[in-house]
Amino acid sequence: GVSKGRSEGGGGREGGAADPVEVIESVEVSPGGISFVQQLCKRVSAVRGAALLIDYGADTTPEDSLRGIWQHRAVHPLSMPGCVDLSVDVDFGTLRRVAADTDGSLRCPPLSFQRDFLAAMGLEARINALLRQTEDKAQRRDLVRSAGRLVASPGMGTAYKVFALAHKDVGADGVAGFLEAPRLDEQLRAKKE
Repeated sequence: GVSKGRSEGGGGREGGAADPVEVIESVEVSPGGISFVQQLCKRVSAVRGAALLIDYGADTTPEDSLRGIWQHRAVHPLSMPGCVDLSVDVDFGTLRRVAADTDGSLRCPPLSFQRDFLAAMGLEARINALLRQTEDKAQRRDLVRSAGRLVASPGMGTAYKVFALAHKDVGADGVAGFLEAPRLDEQLRAKKE
């Protein structure tokens, strides 16, 4: 994780008073993630295609994001070695810089919340089509609840981000799913009531 502390460094003010200087004691880096995206960029560029990565993270360097997950619950990462899944936030900003350094043929639209991406890709229409195909109240409730969980805010809808990487020839008007999208979580909440 990134641990930040304050240090009274270098002068800078009249009368000898020091400006506080931020000291970073550690930083999260994912060499494997960088290598993966470098290879992905080469592939996407070569085939003039696109790729999507969906995970939790941000366009900034994560700070102390290491966590353990066991049976769908957050636990201390060292609580049960070998049993607990370890997870960290993705530094999408670094991945974006890696893509920019590739060969100039790729573009990365700004990150999208999962809820906005799914709305733009037609989740509401898909759920409505599935609802029309069943009369079973429990199944209908499960469909709405499951879709609602994917787009919930707070929750998966805003915790998960969608990162797109596309050749500049893909989508003249932009990358599908990254255009203006309605707030689907609010629409689903209204349907449930």
